[in-house]
Amino acid sequence: MREILFRGKASYTNEWVYGSYFKEKNGTNWIYNNKEDYFYLLVTDTAGQYTGLKDRSGYRVYEGDILQDPEDGALLEVKWDKDGASFCAYELDGSDCYGANEMVCFDVVGNKWDNPELLKELE
Repeated sequence: MREILFRGKASYTNEWVYGSYFKEKNGTNWIYNNKEDYFYLLVTDTAGQYTGLKDRSGYRVYEGDILQDPEDGALLEVKWDKDGASFCAYELDGSDCYGANEMVCFDVVGNKWDNPELLKELE
């Protein structure tokens, strides 16, 4: 069975929390951690879904992660592709989209919230 998992930054601690995600009508984002039986209020727009994939070192790949190609050092951002109904790793200009088969060959080197300087490198 596929694991459905989300992460987001807790608004009070700015630390990553993991669990089930929901968004209220007023736009407030929450993660419910079943193990702790606790609801975490999230920093706006930090929620991202686990793609179901792991990088070549075994780390989980989440939406918003920044991957690096070990062959040429290229950086890519993991996003949801509406047209393909799947997660893809995109180059900033959108010219290339790498799917699941390719993403497992890359390394997670950060994410767009903790490492915004990496996104600047993508530009």
